[in-house]
Amino acid sequence: MPPSDLISEAQAVIRSHEEFAMAGDLDGVLSNVADDIVALASGAPLVEGAEAFRDFYAGIMAIGDVTFGHDYSGAATAGDLVVLHGVSRGAFTTADGEQIPFENNFIHTLRRGSDGRLKVWRAAFAPAT
Repeated sequence: MPPSDLISEAQAVIRSHEEFAMAGDLDGVLSNVADDIVALASGAPLVEGAEAFRDFYAGIMAIGDVTFGHDYSGAATAGDLVVLHGVSRGAFTTADGEQIPFENNFIHTLRRGSDGRLKVWRAAFAPAT
């Protein structure tokens, strides 16, 4: 598969992640991550494995409804691995209507799962300040 096709496929996985997260669909979010995902967020402990990621992401979703998107500043491939990086921007809306904006640098590495789909395998993000 040409690198540009892999990158497009990886970006489609991230768009799917955005849609699931904005719909509050935690199972959908988890469908796009590898069983052995490792995630690192600034100020949070390392997250290892899909069940730990479920707990971590449930905590994020508990903040409130989220709207966001990813702006890519680069991408690279190595075999079936795809690395995407850039900035994600959006906001949480809490139950009392408060808007909490965010802007995070991110780097995501996706690889093929046993089902043949690209899935997020490694993820790191930190405030873009």
